[in-house]
Amino acid sequence: MLAMQSRGTEGELPSGGDAAASPDWPSSWLGLERGHLERACDELGVSRVHARTLLGNTHRLRLARPWEDRSLPAALVAALASRFPLAIPEIRDERRSTEDGAIKLLLEPEGGAPPGDAIESVLIPEAARLTLCVSSQIGCGRRCVFCHTGRMGLIRDLTSAEIVAQAYAVNRWLDAHPEWLAARGFRADRRVTNVVFMGMGEPLDNVPAVSSAVAILSDRSATAIPLRRITVSTAGNLDGLEQLVAVWPAVRVALSLHAVDDRTRSGLMPINERWPLPEVTERLRRLSEAQGQPIFVQYTLLAGVNDSAGHAAQLAEWTRQIPRVKVNLIPFNPFPGSRLAPPDDETVAQFRAVLHRAGLRVMLRHSKGRDIAAACGQLAFATGAAAARA
Repeated sequence: MLAMQSRGTEGELPSGGDAAASPDWPSSWLGLERGHLERACDELGVSRVHARTLLGNTHRLRLARPWEDRSLPAALVAALASRFPLAIPEIRDERRSTEDGAIKLLLEPEGGAPPGDAIESVLIPEAARLTLCVSSQIGCGRRCVFCHTGRMGLIRDLTSAEIVAQAYAVNRWLDAHPEWLAARGFRADRRVTNVVFMGMGEPLDNVPAVSSAVAILSDRSATAIPLRRITVSTAGNLDGLEQLVAVWPAVRVALSLHAVDDRTRSGLMPINERWPLPEVTERLRRLSEAQGQPIFVQYTLLAGVNDSAGHAAQLAEWTRQIPRVKVNLIPFNPFPGSRLAPPDDETVAQFRAVLHRAGLRVMLRHSKGRDIAAACGQLAFATGAAAARA
């Protein structure tokens, strides 16, 4: 279980001193970035190489006590270990798909939580990748009508440590399950290769924690997932996007689109009232030009709502405004209480064909984990008590 630790005066390095004081010290060990550890080294007058050692011991070797290394200065160990103890993230529940190998893991939040609160992650095995879908919040306040998580409302933001803990816990799970890897053709030392911020929550409503988590996940001494294999999805929070790309200008971005006219999109996604589609389109156009890489566009197909050949033609026309686009088509994943439905296979094929004829790069995504409520839009574990807070 991850425990929230009292650190005395906010921002103080545990050993004291002004040089390393910072208002952004994390609440627990898994939230420590290279920058935090290097500032600690500077304050204590020791080599910054020890920051890399601590990150590697934590995230690559996954040692239960990463500071117990004879190469580390005693002063650094004393300053950090007592103030930022590492508690191994506890997996509260594990649900395995019998259809496609996906696994949904429920993690205990920092400091414990009410019975209805947990952090959901989904491990998705693919041909050559192990993709982890991580959550950035518990619940979500954006209330998109096709998303079960949105019905929970926002319970709270996750900390950077809680986001990183999802990759940490899943890699520890893989450490302990070589037979699962072997059954899917992976080597015994294979670990998470890709991370997508597409679990619970709107990531750009929680930019400070997401940005810090990206720093740790992409650090070559830590989780070592290349930035090109980390994708942050958004329903269209432009303020959050500005904050994120100011720190990570090359981060991969995915837009949850689902309609290309404001009236329909606002009916599906209330966020469109705050940031209308023309504003979102223009910002993504500029981002694609600056990055020189595609913007991922996610389009959930809803029977009778946005799935006609005419809708496909409108989508194709809309994409011309952005220099580089990849379209992910996602047939709606049903959940209890929803009146929406996915289109039939023939309608999906016709929609896809229109986009192909327009020269677009299109992937039809049959979401994994549908039988364990782990597919796109299905994440929602809330008990009655938690749902009552939504």
